[in-house]
Amino acid sequence: MVFTDFLLFNKPVRPGGKSPLQKHIWSTDTLTLNNDQSIFTLAFAALSYVDSDRNQYRYRLEGLETQWNEMDSSRRTATYTNLPAGKYTFRVQGSNNDGVWNNKGVALAITVLPPWWATWWFRSIVGLLTVAIIWKTYRSRVKSLQTQTARLEAQVAQRTRELQNAKNSAEEAKMQRSRPIRLRPYSSPT
Repeated sequence: MVFTDFLLFNKPVRPGGKSPLQKHIWSTDTLTLNNDQSIFTLAFAALSYVDSDRNQYRYRLEGLETQWNEMDSSRRTATYTNLPAGKYTFRVQGSNNDGVWNNKGVALAITVLPPWWATWWFRSIVGLLTVAIIWKTYRSRVKSLQTQTARLEAQVAQRTRELQNAKNSAEEAKMQRSRPIRLRPYSSPT
């Protein structure tokens, strides 16, 4: 078994540069794709040429599929679209014209990177910012309540003083009224 081609968005990918392939697909063991490289196709073949029309194939993408996908020699490709971020292993096995399967097959480790907003560092930053906002909101609310409490305590103290002064004035007035009036003896002017 051998991989014969790799396509992104139905276009062949050549190795080198900014390509996800650094060497030809038949000699690649691992492949890393960005989240925007969401449609890819792998082509494969069995190196049995006696009666290649009778070759059979089966493949699966471990991490996504649990069952083998079986096909005949007329279709030797597997296409995947919109894979979620993660690590996968694409395995393909083939049989020769006598129906003898190559159970070892060939495997390709595929990593699909998450978008920037789904990376651990971005989620960490968002988490820290959320905690900071919650903490700041909490501290602001506590400060507001402390300010309001101090204002209310000052108003209560002022009102208490006013009431105490009014009480003192009332008591003094009461004492003034309750004092016996002393009359001075009347003396006539002579």
